[in-house]
Amino acid sequence: MNIRSRLHLIVGKFGTFFAWIAALALGGALIAGLIFFKVRGCSAGDDAYNALDNAGYSDIQLRHPDVLRCSGTEDSFSNTFQATNPAGKKVEGVVCCGWLKGCTIRF
Repeated sequence: MNIRSRLHLIVGKFGTFFAWIAALALGGALIAGLIFFKVRGCSAGDDAYNALDNAGYSDIQLRHPDVLRCSGTEDSFSNTFQATNPAGKKVEGVVCCGWLKGCTIRF
């Protein structure tokens, strides 16, 4: 084996090794991101506000996402809230929204 073919063999092995390391790092970052968004949650924003408004709530104050209280498999977004219900009482709860199911109000 001459020097050139040995060099290609060594570089090829290191290249394969670093490609695997990069793939594992990217996969780990993707999994960490998915776990972060599942635990932290994403805000429902306008959809949550509209669901509460359409149900007759007033003085709506949307708060942080809370996926722990939105346990449905179709729930992708959430917001905790504080509002006045149609009977005039102050209430707190969470609005859980999904891509296809719409939003549900939970207490």
